[in-house]
Amino acid sequence: MTPLSLRPVLGLLGGLSGVCVIVHLLATPQTYYNFLIWNLFLAWLPFLFSTAALALNGRRRLGPAGLFALGILGVAWLLLLPNSPYVLTDLIHLTVRRELYTEAGRLVLTYWTDFLLIFTFAWTGIILGMLSLYQFQYIIFTRTNMAVSWLFAALASLLSGYGILLGREYRLNSWDVLGKPSAVLDIVSDTLEPSSIIVCLFFGTVLLMMYATVHTLLGLAARDSRSWPY
Repeated sequence: MTPLSLRPVLGLLGGLSGVCVIVHLLATPQTYYNFLIWNLFLAWLPFLFSTAALALNGRRRLGPAGLFALGILGVAWLLLLPNSPYVLTDLIHLTVRRELYTEAGRLVLTYWTDFLLIFTFAWTGIILGMLSLYQFQYIIFTRTNMAVSWLFAALASLLSGYGILLGREYRLNSWDVLGKPSAVLDIVSDTLEPSSIIVCLFFGTVLLMMYATVHTLLGLAARDSRSWPY
């Protein structure tokens, strides 16, 4: 694995976020989808935490305090990671508002503008999450080996799938772990049943598939950049 070059990545992510805001302003004169701005902000948080952890991991010597700080960043990152792919589930609002999108049995233009609006935000959130996971996998890789790092990536994907379930179906926020621990434990116990486990596995598998695709493309790009003559 090779580390991400932070400057072009920040440029890409900043550009995608800017496009989201512009599309939002152009496509939605109404205020219903303003929550997408907040969800995009939450999607940025795991990337910021992983970037901070990567910078800390890059120091030549990490004492006990440095390792402890790295562990705290890792826990915070893992709790926040589901916020990035979570934006994809906002497409459900197209179903919730389906009565507003049909006229004489046909979809109206508003449906497609809202669809593209949500998808633009969802795509940006997914990219933020995938690059964030790549950064933390790289940290694990530098401290262990490739096999352990991929095991970490798979586990993080599955836990993110579980986090999406808790957020979408049970309306839990990442910070509820600190503010409402007893309520979180009660909800977690309610989710330990076959249908919830199947949904989590499905979400986690899809996220891992997305991540494996991004990981492969990043590897190919790094290899091609070394052989590119210009």
